[in-house]
Amino acid sequence: MDRETCPRCGSKYVNYLGYCLNCGYEDRLVCPRCGSTNLTKDGVVRLSDGTVKQRYRCKDCGRKFRVEETG
Repeated sequence: MDRETCPRCGSKYVNYLGYCLNCGYEDRLVCPRCGSTNLTKDGVVRLSDGTVKQRYRCKDCGRKFRVEETG
């Protein structure tokens, strides 16, 4: 999500956490295994093309994952 506009209403009033002050939309990370939002950062992964991706760990089920941009 572009942190400057809300994907639901198009408002420019989105704070740095991805919360829209206009409609209440919240862009939260969720665990792909259990759907929990109880996550913690768990280091970074350096890919073969030189990019660095943040890795996350779910505190509920222990799954480690990184967010892949889609679309």
